[in-house]
Amino acid sequence: MATDPVSSPTDILGSGVIVQLKVKLWTATAELETNDIGMKPEELAEHFQLGRKLLVPKDALDPVRQVARRAKYTLEQLSHPLPDGGRFLLAQTTPEVLAALHDHRQEFFEAVERFITAYPAARAAMEWLWRAAAQTAWEKAGRPDTEDAFRQQFLARVAQLYPTEEQLRRKFDFFWLSYQLSLTGLREVSAARVAADEEKRRQADEAYRYEVQQRLAETLERSIGELHAQIAHTFERVLEHVKSGRPLRDGSLGRLRQSIERFRKLNVFGDSTLEQTIARFEQTCLQELDSATVSSSPDLRQVFQQGLESVLAAATAAGEVNVLTGRLRRQFDFGDDDAPMEDADAEDADEAVIGAAASTSAP
Repeated sequence: MATDPVSSPTDILGSGVIVQLKVKLWTATAELETNDIGMKPEELAEHFQLGRKLLVPKDALDPVRQVARRAKYTLEQLSHPLPDGGRFLLAQTTPEVLAALHDHRQEFFEAVERFITAYPAARAAMEWLWRAAAQTAWEKAGRPDTEDAFRQQFLARVAQLYPTEEQLRRKFDFFWLSYQLSLTGLREVSAARVAADEEKRRQADEAYRYEVQQRLAETLERSIGELHAQIAHTFERVLEHVKSGRPLRDGSLGRLRQSIERFRKLNVFGDSTLEQTIARFEQTCLQELDSATVSSSPDLRQVFQQGLESVLAAATAAGEVNVLTGRLRRQFDFGDDDAPMEDADAEDADEAVIGAAASTSAP
């Protein structure tokens, strides 16, 4: 099914949702200090900067990080990037993406609870390393005091770096906010009241409004090019395989279908030329042929190859991309009061943030 063309970028953005995802993780590290390595502060050169030290084994948080990466990947695959770190979803992909984010959120907090349960063991696993580090630091410091006294002071400092279970739980979070654009600007769908003052300030700032328009236009232009490049890359790889004379595999057909599906979900501008070319390829090659038939018949292999080449040519036609981006530039206009909002929260030094969000409200 061809994507219905949309008349203007205002309509395009107004028909979808802007999602800002924020995932907060404990880094499980602390700042390395000079006494950790047997040095005095004055012995560290001014142009040197110490790194960080691990508080639990390096892989202890991998399950939590993996959920965060999967959530980010899910959002990126079916959305367009925006300059403030948010992602723009078309109306038809929004239910699918938000359902996936809800699943990832539940999975995330389940992984966090498993980590917290294992936290005492993970902390204990580091004890012998801290004792060895204490001995090394004592020796490098010139063996001040007794080794036992030095070690006790060293381990006491380390112990203070570990959060309690309740403190640890607060160092993790997973939430997102959803916004819609209208002719009167950015309308908050689910967000905290704290963003309202910032919205009013930015709406009154004509220079900011103009900058946002231009940056959004440039971002959506890049999305057009990236969509074409994604189709071109997939079809070119399969085309090279077909030209080599090797048998066509079902996996190759699956990659073509996945690439086409993603293109349709993200084809914001009703890219009719490429859309129609893909539709013809689907009807001729994907619906009527299978991998075994193509592999066994030279004539059908030629038909399949020509179909791949036609889609590749349409995806790489610079003129078509220029027409689409030119139309975007000419039509891009939100009106006088449009402005997105953003309120970045400050984070603790031992917490890392994936993505961006405008407040601390959970969905």
